[in-house]
Amino acid sequence: SEGNRWYNDEEIQATYDIIKFCRDHGMTPILISTPLLSEYSDAVMENDPTFFDDFYGIIKKIVDETNVVYLDYSMDKDFNKEYLLFYNSDHLNREGARQFTNMVVEDVLIKNGNI
Repeated sequence: SEGNRWYNDEEIQATYDIIKFCRDHGMTPILISTPLLSEYSDAVMENDPTFFDDFYGIIKKIVDETNVVYLDYSMDKDFNKEYLLFYNSDHLNREGARQFTNMVVEDVLIKNGNI
């Protein structure tokens, strides 16, 4: 924990464990941040201006230590104003999940050549 922010060390360690498990079993792990509505990310930044800096700091540490690929769609322009794709401000609905899955598949398999 730094300052007033509390980190769940067990969840961070679980991320490392999942990455190791995947690699031990011949799978390629990829960390992904899913899309958020802009109102959600704006509210987070307004209420806790350092949240995203802290979050991305943790992600950077994990990426640096494990060399895992990280794809960030949290502020994706194709989603962040598309209210009909969300169940609530930070969870996609069925149609949003379908479109997002297609985007990830294209990005991972086609653009990045089977990471």
